[in-house]
Amino acid sequence: MHVVANANDKLVVVMNDGEKVPARVIRTSVKSDLALVKIEKTGLSAMTVSEKETEAEVGTIISAIGTPKSIELGQSVSKGIISGVRKANNINYLQTDMSINGGNSGGAMIAEDGNVIGVVNAKMFGVGVEGIGFGIPSYLLFKDLYIKYK
Repeated sequence: MHVVANANDKLVVVMNDGEKVPARVIRTSVKSDLALVKIEKTGLSAMTVSEKETEAEVGTIISAIGTPKSIELGQSVSKGIISGVRKANNINYLQTDMSINGGNSGGAMIAEDGNVIGVVNAKMFGVGVEGIGFGIPSYLLFKDLYIKYK
């Protein structure tokens, strides 16, 4: 949710071909820092999002798609593993060693089978800290944003 918090009515999603599509926030969850955003575009392919709480295990190889730092770096892919599951604020965050930078938040964390298992959320930084990032498990998308597959 922190990604769209200051978007007001001017939210735009930039597609991989550079097309800018107006978007709107449908639902948010302050508790899990998630937002459901809708764009008016047809002909897109959907990704499979895991509803299982146990999908992301320590050692699972994952990739993340995001836009680190600026739009010029959009559609970047990083690779790493789930290196831990850490509980904070009653959420089991997925810890990863994957490269995460400002702008990656909200990007999909994808397992090798192509399933989305989490959403990039944060990175730890400071002196002596390197390669510690966090994601929100995908099952919380369904639980906290009240989403159901049809």
